[in-house]
Amino acid sequence: MYGQVIYDQIADKAGLPCYKCHLCGKWVRGLGYHIYHKHKITSREYKKMFGLDLKQSLLGTKEKLNRRNKTLENKTYLNLAAGEAQRQKVKTGVVKLANYKRSEQTKKRIKNNLKNKPKEIELKL
Repeated sequence: MYGQVIYDQIADKAGLPCYKCHLCGKWVRGLGYHIYHKHKITSREYKKMFGLDLKQSLLGTKEKLNRRNKTLENKTYLNLAAGEAQRQKVKTGVVKLANYKRSEQTKKRIKNNLKNKPKEIELKL
């Protein structure tokens, strides 16, 4: 069993702090920012410490929208174009990525996704 993020959906919809910090009990809008600046640990360390899903977002809906809008305003999304050539090399196998150790959570997610993946049906005409 994995830990749970303490999240208040009603507060999130109102744009109020919606995540509760496991360390100090404070309610915040952006938990990742809070734990990094107040507790001096990364989001990944925090998630591992409390058994949280590593893919779990630690940002409220309003905060995500604010950051998305800032990205569009500042045009920082254009930086993705600079890395496209490298991503293509990885996709085609020209460049190999280093193997890394996957968490048990990720292994289970991959296994479930493969198990529940709909089988492709080949149509014969």
